[in-house]
Amino acid sequence: MSWAGQFGDQYIERNLELTNFKYKDTDRLNVTKSFFADIPRDASILELGCNVGSIIRILDSMGFTNVTGIDVNSKAIEIISKAHPHYKFINCSIEDYIPYVRHDLVYTSGVLIHQNPTDLPAITEKMERWSKKWIFGFEYYTPKFERIDYGVPLYKGPYETLFHGKLERVEHHGGHVYYLFS
Repeated sequence: MSWAGQFGDQYIERNLELTNFKYKDTDRLNVTKSFFADIPRDASILELGCNVGSIIRILDSMGFTNVTGIDVNSKAIEIISKAHPHYKFINCSIEDYIPYVRHDLVYTSGVLIHQNPTDLPAITEKMERWSKKWIFGFEYYTPKFERIDYGVPLYKGPYETLFHGKLERVEHHGGHVYYLFS
C-alpha cells in the first residue's frame, strides 16, 4: 500500500471535508491556532505531507500569506492547489524534496507517525536544516515508540524528543503531542 496510490486516494476521500479534527480532550483547530498565534503572518511556512490541507486551511483562516506544502499524492496536490491557489504546492516525497530556500517554520501533522522510527533521524535532520527558526509538530504520542496497524505501519511515540534546539512548548492532548522548537 502506498500514500502515492490507491491507499492515499482512499484516505483523501475519507478526509476531504475535514477542517477540524476532534479528539478526546481537545481539537486540532484550537491547539493549532494557539501554537501559531505569535508566528508572523508573513513567515514562510513549509508543511511536509500536506495532503488536502487540514492545517493549511487553518493557517489560511489565520491570515498566513507564505505557505508551501509538499505531498506524495498527486490527487491531494491537485485538490489543495485548487482550494488555495495563492499558496505553493509540490507533488513529491519528503525524501525527494529539495528546497530552494529555507523556511521560517517547517512542520508535520500526522506524517511522522507513518515513518519507521529508524528513518526518523534523517527526516528530522532535514526539517532542522530546512527551518530558519521554528519546527512544529502534531503526532500520535506514547512514551516509547510502538507500532499499530492501520493498513500501513503507523507508529506512536515521543516525537518531541527527536529534535534539537530550544523546546518552546509541548502539550499532550488525547493521545497526541504538539510541540514547537526554535
